[in-house]
Amino acid sequence: MTNRQIALSICLVCGGLGLISLNFMHNQYMVLMAMVGLGIAWAGILSLPYAMVVGALPPKKSGIYMGIFNFFIVLPEIVASLLLGWVMVTLLHDNRLTAVVLGGIAMLIAAVLTLRVEEPCHPIKSPEPNAIAPEPEPEPESEPESEPVTVGAGSGEASEAHSTGVPKVASDG
Repeated sequence: MTNRQIALSICLVCGGLGLISLNFMHNQYMVLMAMVGLGIAWAGILSLPYAMVVGALPPKKSGIYMGIFNFFIVLPEIVASLLLGWVMVTLLHDNRLTAVVLGGIAMLIAAVLTLRVEEPCHPIKSPEPNAIAPEPEPEPESEPESEPVTVGAGSGEASEAHSTGVPKVASDG
């Protein structure tokens, strides 16, 4: 078991307990505590599964495998959106709170199953850094500053204008 698995399990337990506790709350301010638990779960769900997967992938194929992993996240969402209306009417008798509590129970089950995920004992070695990315190109040399230019000041007097194009006005003194 790794720290990622333990952290994700703790996050899922917080979210599951938060959702289940909504069934027992009758005070609007206590709902905030349940939402804190759900927020902790959300933070873990958005990052830790990807961290667990990327540690087990060969570096050259990680993009392909992460795309396939994303399919397994999106497909259940599509199935749920297609079937949840029927489940709500037929099985749950339009009781939305029961659906939320079932979601909490599902999070608790996921927390237990997360601890059973096997991660590789040794990380997959990356190739040498130069084998992946070419060496950076040297930066181009900076352009030398231009010499001051003499510009007529109108009455035959000259003033200097630098590369900014702003003439330097001569003083009368």
